[in-house]
Amino acid sequence: MRRRGLLAAVALAMAVGACGGADAAECDAVVEEAVDQLQLLLDEVDQMTLEQLSAIDDSFMADLETKIEELRVRKDDAKCSDEDLETLFADKIQRLSSESDFGQLFIDQFTTDNLFDE
Repeated sequence: MRRRGLLAAVALAMAVGACGGADAAECDAVVEEAVDQLQLLLDEVDQMTLEQLSAIDDSFMADLETKIEELRVRKDDAKCSDEDLETLFADKIQRLSSESDFGQLFIDQFTTDNLFDE
């Protein structure tokens, strides 16, 4: 599904952009914010009809893309490593939930795939 690919790409960008010599508390906060943003996205998707899902365009993702950029800046400032991020993200992504099949597919992709493989 093309839209699922778009959502997956955005989530991957957020995760990879989010988190040596790192500020561990800030790395944790960045990952926490990334997971919170993913949950907000899932909540919104859960409220959409099939027609609305098929009409998702780039404007739907604009706010999330802005938040991703903010998280990247915070990640850079905190000097978070990919290893820090991978561990934290793997722990926190288990909290994600969705009431829709589409949202659940999205969650499943990120709980089984290595988000940091290119």
